[in-house]
Amino acid sequence: MPRPLPATVLPLAPVLTAVLVAGCAADADRAPAATASLSSAAPSAPAPTGPEPPQPALTSPGAEQLERLVELAGGIDPRLAENRDALARRADSVCLDLQEGEDPATVVSDVQRRFSGGGVEGLTEEQAAQLVEAVRTTVCP
Repeated sequence: MPRPLPATVLPLAPVLTAVLVAGCAADADRAPAATASLSSAAPSAPAPTGPEPPQPALTSPGAEQLERLVELAGGIDPRLAENRDALARRADSVCLDLQEGEDPATVVSDVQRRFSGGGVEGLTEEQAAQLVEAVRTTVCP
C-alpha cells in the first residue's frame, strides 16, 4: 500500500502541476509542429547529427588475411608469427591508426612498441615499417 503524502506537500500539488504543464507547453512552442499523432506515427530513422563516427578498422582478420599476414610477419621476424591471436589484435590496432590518419613515423614507432614482448624484443625501425606495410596490404580495409 502506498504511503500517503505528507500534509506539507499536498498544498504544493496544484503549483507543481502548473509548473510542469507550463514547462511542457513551452517545449511544445519551440518544437516543430507535429503532422501526425503519436499513436499513428511510423517510426523513423534518427536524424543525422553530423559526420558519421569512424567505423572500427575491422573486428578480426579473415582466415585468408590472417594466413597471409602470418606469412609476411614470419618473414620479417619468425617470432611475430608465433601468436596468431596477438598478431590479429595488434594488426587491428595498426589498421585503426592508419584509418585515423596517424603520422607514418608514429605508426612505425607504435608498432615497435606494440609488437615487442611475448618473445619478440626490439623490432628495428625497418622491421616495424615492413610490418606496417604487411598489415596495411593484407588486413586493413
